[in-house]
Amino acid sequence: MDTSDVIAIWAASGAAAISIAGVVVGAITIASARKSAREALQSARVSADEAKRSADQAEEAKRIMLDQRHDELRPKEAMDMTFSVRGNPRDGTTNLWGQFTTTRDYRVRAEAHTGNSRSQLSVDLLLRAGACDVMIEMWPEGRERSNTKFVVLKFWPPEDVDETEHWNCRCGRGVHYGDGTGPGHWEVRVPVDYQELIDGPELIRQIRNRPRR
Repeated sequence: MDTSDVIAIWAASGAAAISIAGVVVGAITIASARKSAREALQSARVSADEAKRSADQAEEAKRIMLDQRHDELRPKEAMDMTFSVRGNPRDGTTNLWGQFTTTRDYRVRAEAHTGNSRSQLSVDLLLRAGACDVMIEMWPEGRERSNTKFVVLKFWPPEDVDETEHWNCRCGRGVHYGDGTGPGHWEVRVPVDYQELIDGPELIRQIRNRPRR
């Protein structure tokens, strides 16, 4: 084997070694790239989860604030309805009346419930802040206890067409009156169990005048 052959063999061996080294380096580079890609993907997922969690927390905080504001706007004073029997100046009849107050203007619908039936009560569509009287039922002579079991007051914010200071509740629930037959934005249910007190002489007179059986 002459010198040129030896040189050729060494050259081939060196090329092979370089080629193997290149393959090894390439494999290491690919593995490193894959690891980096996995880490980047995992980091992106973590960031996305954190962003979603932050967005959910912000939405929950917003919902809590809106619900608190919704409760603040609720006409709580209407729960303190009082009752009295007195004459109706319009037609001279005697009726059972309910009196309540509100601290702001609302659209309102009032309903009297008696057993399985209900009837709409006469009340202004736009209820101004202050005291309100609503006629609940007629009170014929001799009646001692109310027939109405409870009154439901449905409230909504004023509509744009109402001549009043406009305000709104941004809780996301229905805020429009529509035809008034649907659920109110706020609803107040007031039990009615009114019993007229009769003084002694009047009670004796009624007992004496009762027909004998």
